[in-house]
Amino acid sequence: MALTGDPNGTIALDLYEIQTTDPVHPSTINPQLLQLVTNDAVLKKRLDIIEAAGVLALPGRVSALEAVNAGSRLDALESIGAGPRLDALEAVNADARLGTVEQSIITLGSRVSTLEAVNADARLDALEQATLAITVYTSDPPADAAVGSRWLKSWNGTHIILTKIGTSNGKNLWRMEPLSVQLRAAAIMFDSGVSDRWQLQTMMYGLKVVHAVPLMLRYKYIAQSNQGDFRYKAQAWWNVDGNASPKGVVSRWNDPGDEGAPSTTSGAQTIVNRSTGEGAKTDHHVQAEIDPTTVSPLLPSRMIWVRAFRDTKWPGDNHPSGHVEIFLDATLLITLEQQ
Repeated sequence: MALTGDPNGTIALDLYEIQTTDPVHPSTINPQLLQLVTNDAVLKKRLDIIEAAGVLALPGRVSALEAVNAGSRLDALESIGAGPRLDALEAVNADARLGTVEQSIITLGSRVSTLEAVNADARLDALEQATLAITVYTSDPPADAAVGSRWLKSWNGTHIILTKIGTSNGKNLWRMEPLSVQLRAAAIMFDSGVSDRWQLQTMMYGLKVVHAVPLMLRYKYIAQSNQGDFRYKAQAWWNVDGNASPKGVVSRWNDPGDEGAPSTTSGAQTIVNRSTGEGAKTDHHVQAEIDPTTVSPLLPSRMIWVRAFRDTKWPGDNHPSGHVEIFLDATLLITLEQQ
């Protein structure tokens, strides 16, 4: 079925820019193409009106007037005593009327120039060339695939869109669409401490993982208690060793220290470290962004890790009334290497 432009529509001088997150689907692309066709239809209608007004015939009509050879004909008129009759014609005030016509022609010419300045053909050509310049592969791309090429990769029934961002040691590097990761840890009532983690794999969709760069990092920290004998802590680590494991739960009656932290934190980066004091009632609600430029790329097999815990210095108190929670949202740009 063809896309038909609306001649009574409105010209759009800017269109929605298709994003890397948009699906490759007619519902995404066809509205943009339809707007371009509508632009052409509107321009054609306006040009038809100008042509119907006879603007294109003006050069021929001027040539016809020049061929009249008014000088010879005036000589003939003068020879028959046309002076009084010419005086009568001059009284008609032809100059003023011709001036009005000339002004209308000048205005019309300006409007034609404005239409020509739109340069619709050249702009459409540029858009078509830009669209055609993006190569889309449905099978393994060659090593010399251009940067910006797309790869519609199928893997075990899953379909993903990859964009080439460069090469490394003669191998294509591809970037996935942004991936969202959410982690949550909470110590509620009698829970001493809880952790949550997400690990970056070494292979994804049959391709080698290079690293993951954070595009967005955001956390929310909540600590509430009606009793003053508890301390609350929430932490998040980045690039934790994939072989790390919890040290166990935090004892309700011991100082937290590093209890509950990953057993191996070498090379890791602490990105959240929030805590409360003791001896006072607690009501903390904090939501904040983490500058992704301060965080190193997440490496294959390494993890993002969060934990939340509480303790009390009173051994006989087994009825805590509060809780502590941490939520971490991360948007990652994962780079893959084509073997």
